[in-house]
Amino acid sequence: MADSPINMDDARPEAAAHPDLAIRLFPLADAQAADALKPIPRQGVGSQSAQVYRYRWDRCGRKGQCCRVFARGTMNSAGLQFEDGFRMVSSGNALRRA
Repeated sequence: MADSPINMDDARPEAAAHPDLAIRLFPLADAQAADALKPIPRQGVGSQSAQVYRYRWDRCGRKGQCCRVFARGTMNSAGLQFEDGFRMVSSGNALRRA
């Protein structure tokens, strides 16, 4: 039995289309949970009012260059984008206001 090939003619397509058998990937308990999934307006890289920082560590040859933060993470990590479009993740300790 284990060595026999799977016969796709034995599959029941009507079972897969049954609504009670459908898998819900992200069930939402209430409307408040649905509001939490709405996209947040972008601020930062595309905005003219974004804070500009100076990168003060000598990583990737970027010491002294200006950059913007496009993301903040845990453990004081920051996603940075430099003026030439180069992106990297570094520590927030490497940033100083320009």
